[in-house]
Amino acid sequence: RMLFSRTGKKGGRMLTPVIRSELCNGCRFCIDQMPSMFKSDGTKATKAKASSSKSGLKERNKIDRWDIKEVMMTCPTEAIVWKETH
Repeated sequence: RMLFSRTGKKGGRMLTPVIRSELCNGCRFCIDQMPSMFKSDGTKATKAKASSSKSGLKERNKIDRWDIKEVMMTCPTEAIVWKETH
């Protein structure tokens, strides 16, 4: 089981989930499913800032890439996508 915290490696590239705000309808599904990964800006979902606390790190380290993928696939507007970083 491959674990990702906020980012993951795929073929030497780093992938991180991002929310395309122009597609987000504010349903809060992703926030309810993964509050350590996503938060609300008041009307739409955004990526939560990384926490450096011990409890925040422990919770993020439990996030599995497939859990993120499941939330991405159930987003009604397909607003959550992988972003490649180097």
